[in-house]
Parts: sequence; structure tokens; C-alpha cells
Amino acid sequence: APAAAASVGYAWPVAGTVWGGFGPRWGSFHKGIDIGASVGTAVTAATSGQVVLSTYSSNGYGSYIIVQYSDGSQTLYAHLLERYVVLGQYVSQGEVIGSVGCSGWCNGNHLHFEVIIGGFVVDPLSYLP
Repeated sequence: APAAAASVGYAWPVAGTVWGGFGPRWGSFHKGIDIGASVGTAVTAATSGQVVLSTYSSNGYGSYIIVQYSDGSQTLYAHLLERYVVLGQYVSQGEVIGSVGCSGWCNGNHLHFEVIIGGFVVDPLSYLP
């Protein structure tokens, strides 16, 4: 089971409205939250860490980034219009890492945001201020 809490403090990765929650959805399991925002809105690192993935997938997440923190927890940022970071790069909390878009399997411009602790996805709303 995932740890009760990450050892890092998270910040909201984008200014917007949560319109998709974590959990069962449309016969499957939604592994994060969807935060609606205008195309091109800045996406920032939820906390400091190292970029362990910055890539494009033609299905699912589209253009996405994964940042890993010193405690091993990860955050995932998907459906991006643009990615401004590369593999191995260190980012600071609040640093702009990409912009909101609708790449991959997507309906409307938004950020799909996941928090992964101990290899398990957890509800990001439990970790955001």
C-alpha cells in the first residue's frame, strides 16, 4: 500500500478548475485529476525534482512529463501542448515545465495530473493545498 503521505509539499501545477476527479470513471479507473485551463496556460512543477520522462505518446497521455522527487514519489503532467524540460533536468517547485493543451486522448484543453507514491497512484487532491 502507498505511504500515508509524501515527504514533500505539493503546489498546484496549473491555475484552473478541476473537472475530472480521481477514481472509477466510464468503466475504467482515472489515475489522476483533470484541471481545465486555456490552451497555452503555464504548467509548473508541483515540487522540486528530476525529470525522468519527457516524451510524446501517440495514444493516452499525448505529450507528457514525469518528475521524480528525492523520496521516490513522482508527479505526471499529461496532454501538454509544449514541454520545456528534458530527461535528467532538475526543476524547482513552481518552475514552468510545459503548457496546457489537448494532445493524446483528450476532450478539451486541460492538464491531467497524477501523484505516484511507492509505485501506486494516489488522489492528487489529498496532497494539494
